Amino acid sequence: MKRWDGILIALFLLPAALWLLLQRPQPERLLVNIYVDGELVSSAPLPAQATALRIEGVGGYNLLLLEPDGVRMQAADCPAGDCVHSGKITRAPMAIACLPHHVLVVLEGAAETGEGGVDIVAG
Repeated sequence: MKRWDGILIALFLLPAALWLLLQRPQPERLLVNIYVDGELVSSAPLPAQATALRIEGVGGYNLLLLEPDGVRMQAADCPAGDCVHSGKITRAPMAIACLPHHVLVVLEGAAETGEGGVDIVAG
């Protein structure tokens, strides 16, 4: 391989590598929506630091842990505790439901604010 071959290869690979780096998907801003008995009782973005939130449901409570990378049900006084065992939700539109207490926690993507992204492309 000659010296100019290496320079030409570098001239083609460098812009391609830069383009790939700049095209990385931006992290999605997530909202935590909490519903009790079908009504929205709280809507907030994921916090910068872990925060515990007590939710009074129908006939009992749920303890929700809001973390920068997701949400999980830390404790509940329902009989089975299925919501506690469901694990952490980290992407929209994941959800945690506590059926005995009528509590639903949903992660949803926040609306774009003037960034003008493309919603769909049809061909």
